[in-house]
Amino acid sequence: MSNRKPNYDTALQIIQLAMRAFPRRTPWPLAEAAEEIGCSARTIKRYVEALADVFQDDEGRPLLTIEHEGNRNPRLVVSRPVLALNPWVYDYASLFLAMQMLNFAEGTELQAGLARIEQGLAPLLPAEAQSALRRMARKFHVFHHGARSIPDGDVFSDVFSAVVQERRLRIQYEGWKAPAVLEPLSLIVFKEGLYLVTRAPKNQKLYVLAVERIRRADFLTERFAYPDDWSPEQFRGQNFGMLPGEVMDVSLRFRPHLYEYLRSRTFHPTQKLKKLRDGSVRMTMSVSGLEELRAWICAFGDEVVVEGPEKLRRSVAARLQGAAEQYR
Repeated sequence: MSNRKPNYDTALQIIQLAMRAFPRRTPWPLAEAAEEIGCSARTIKRYVEALADVFQDDEGRPLLTIEHEGNRNPRLVVSRPVLALNPWVYDYASLFLAMQMLNFAEGTELQAGLARIEQGLAPLLPAEAQSALRRMARKFHVFHHGARSIPDGDVFSDVFSAVVQERRLRIQYEGWKAPAVLEPLSLIVFKEGLYLVTRAPKNQKLYVLAVERIRRADFLTERFAYPDDWSPEQFRGQNFGMLPGEVMDVSLRFRPHLYEYLRSRTFHPTQKLKKLRDGSVRMTMSVSGLEELRAWICAFGDEVVVEGPEKLRRSVAARLQGAAEQYR
């Protein structure tokens, strides 16, 4: 390339050339490329020289070259189409994966909204990428385990709309004798389930509701002032799950082979790991929510021992002993 100093317009034209040339599967006439980019054929040649230093195959050969350069009809040729250079392909793939992760919400306004975004994004992709779209379901897939059912469309639609529009809901919840008017603060995804964190208007008390247990939700016209100091992260605080409780300083000792598994996962923000001399692994954390913590510990069976506190140790022991009784 010449020693001419590049500027913003030059950089923009090089980007446009790359984004339009690399996805092509057929040669692109040089004159046509120059017209689309808005520069001369000579300038296109300089850009191709610049791109040759950046985009190469495994053997160091440029992906974009000029064919029949000495003839009247030179054309740009891509040795291997690079669909990934089109940013919409990445955006579509990201959206598709998100839809797969939330497909337990099928039939709800949440799923419908994602589908509308997908339908609007798909036409922006080049024709060359359409075949790749048909393979998305095989490239990105999520196997759900224990995903919770979502209530019928009307219930979830009212919940979803109330969260978005900051309006109160009259909710009939499983186990409640009478409905209650509540202010929906956050809709939270946790362990393949949806939880609605609400606030009572009179006493400001917070309620955590499993969405699948909401029997009826009436969308009210009355708005509420969304609190500026509300934070889902602060609300969860030291909870091990979604339910609050007494904070405990917990110490667990796991068998040695679980070190990599534990090290690569975050079960709670306060967790700390330490390898002991015998190879076992100690995990410490400050958490609340005895029931959810106990269920998680029991899932490890004899792979873990509760060192403290004593209250948790006794609770886990009683649960495991009860389970063992079932097999005698």
